[in-house]
Amino acid sequence: MTSADALSQPTEAERFQRILRAQRATCLGDGAPSSAARRSDLTRFRAALIARRGVIEEAIDTGFGHRSRQDRATTDVERVTGKRPLTVEEFVAVRKGFHLG
Repeated sequence: MTSADALSQPTEAERFQRILRAQRATCLGDGAPSSAARRSDLTRFRAALIARRGVIEEAIDTGFGHRSRQDRATTDVERVTGKRPLTVEEFVAVRKGFHLG
């Protein structure tokens, strides 16, 4: 890639601004979604979060590594999914190879 090519590429901020403008235009054009559509979106979001749980936990750990893995999982991920937080024993039991210490 030449330096001219690099300069013509949108920055991360420009890409996010483009996405946000498109979302705003869609929302203003279509109006608020129905409660059924919102429930469907939240159900899909929950499934996506659960499917990517490990990656999300790793990303949180990278930015906020001062908290324990069990604490992060129960406060950041499981509360969004609607599950009750696991006890330490339950947490360790479902994660093979995880050890406290």
